[in-house]
Amino acid sequence: MSNLVNPKQRYKYLRKLGYCVASNTVLCPFKVAGQQLIVKDHVFINDWVYLDAAGGTITLEENIHLAQRATVLTSIHSIGEQPELRCGEPEASSTTIGQGSWVGAGAIILPGANVAPGCVIVAGAVVTRLTPPNGLYAVVPARRIKDLPV
Repeated sequence: MSNLVNPKQRYKYLRKLGYCVASNTVLCPFKVAGQQLIVKDHVFINDWVYLDAAGGTITLEENIHLAQRATVLTSIHSIGEQPELRCGEPEASSTTIGQGSWVGAGAIILPGANVAPGCVIVAGAVVTRLTPPNGLYAVVPARRIKDLPV
């Protein structure tokens, strides 16, 4: 979406395209593939975020922040059985980022790897599975390195 559109007004254009986006969001230029995107209240999506909503639904709960170049995926390929074609059949799974969470710059959320409420995913981390709530997650694959206050 163009930089000419005010980030606080982008939700109007996304709604016209069929997306379910709350009006009190701030949406910097980002890319979305597919139509299965739900953006709830007080979500901030920073520049160059990529949301792959083609394989399943991406739900961004209330009060979350996606930093620059964060990626949320809903589809991936299995590993092929034959050496001449290792990219196998596609696999899809929906993904949710829980209320109050913050996904750092360049972090990747893989299909089905839901982020529970109150989590922080540090820059560059790769989340491969469900995260229990209120934790700080880092490294590849992401693991809980600190409990956060509740």
